[in-house]
Amino acid sequence: MKKLVLVAMASLAMILIGGTRGESDAAGPMNILFVTVDTLRADRLSCYGYDKKTSPNIDAFSKKGTLFEDAMTNVPLTNPSFSSLFTSRYPHQIGSIRNGIPMVEGVPTIATILKAKGFETSAVISNWPLKRHLSNLQQGWDSFDDDFHEKRWLFFNAERDAETVSDLALEWIEKGPKPPFLAWIHYSDPHAPYQYHDDFDFGGKLSDSERYDSEVGYTDHHVGRFLDAFAKSKLASNTLVIFTSDHGESLGEHGYTGHGRKVYQPSMRVPLIVAGPGVPAGARTPARCSFWTLLPRPWPSRARPPTRRCWAGTSRPP
Repeated sequence: MKKLVLVAMASLAMILIGGTRGESDAAGPMNILFVTVDTLRADRLSCYGYDKKTSPNIDAFSKKGTLFEDAMTNVPLTNPSFSSLFTSRYPHQIGSIRNGIPMVEGVPTIATILKAKGFETSAVISNWPLKRHLSNLQQGWDSFDDDFHEKRWLFFNAERDAETVSDLALEWIEKGPKPPFLAWIHYSDPHAPYQYHDDFDFGGKLSDSERYDSEVGYTDHHVGRFLDAFAKSKLASNTLVIFTSDHGESLGEHGYTGHGRKVYQPSMRVPLIVAGPGVPAGARTPARCSFWTLLPRPWPSRARPPTRRCWAGTSRPP
C-alpha cells in the first residue's frame, strides 16, 4: 500500500510538470488553482440537482468544465480531509486523524513537489483547523495566509468569512502571480453555526436546512466574484481550476446534524468540478471519485464517461 501511494504521488508530479501538454508546447506546465468550500454538500448545489437556485455562479463554472457526480471525501473532517487530498495518503498514514492534530513532518505534498519544480505557491485559508500549528499544511507554500483571529458569532473558533476570502484572493490576482503557480483559495462558509443572510433567502431562516441554504448562496456569490475576476485575467488560459469541498454536512438525516461522527452520504459526498485546458466543457460523469485514488485513463467525454476511480488530488490523469 505504501508503495502504491508513492507511485501515485510520483505520477502526480509527472502529470503536472510534463504530462499535461505536448512536449513542444511553449506554454509550459499548467498553473493549478484549487477553490474549496468547507462543509459543502453536493446535493445543495443547483448544478447537482437541487431545486433551489442556491449556486448560480458555481453552476456557471460547472458548464466550463467537467462535473463529477459521485465524488467522495475520505473523512468528514477538515484537516484530515485536506491532508489526504494534498498528500494522496489516508489520514491515518500521516498522523492527521482529526482536527487539531497536525500532519507529521516530511510527507510530500503537492505544494512541496511543485515548489521544488519552480512553481510559485500561494494559499488563502479561512478555517481554524487549517492554521499551520494545527495542520502542518503550510509545508511547501511560499505564502500561507492563516492570519485571521475573529471568532464566528464571538465565541466559536476563528474563521474568515467568504467576503474577506474573496477580497484577499482578488488582491492575489492583482499582484500578478508568476507562472507556473499553485494556488489554494479556501472558503469556510457554510460551516455551522449556520448564519442567515438577508440577500440569500431560499424559503426561510428558522431551520438549520434553511439557514444552510442561505450560507451556500452567500458563499456562491463571493466564490463567483473571484472566479469571474480570475476568468478575465491573463492567468486563466493556462490554468487548471479544481472546485471541491473537504466534506458535506448532515442536516437531520439519520437523526444527526453536523459532520465528523457519521459516514452517511450527506457528509461524505462532495462536489468536484474541474475546468481548464484539455478538460471537456459542459460534461458530466458518474465516475466514482475519491481524494486518494488515481484514474489511469483519459478525461471523460459526454459519449463514454469513465467507470474507474479517479483522484481529486489536483490534475488531469495521464
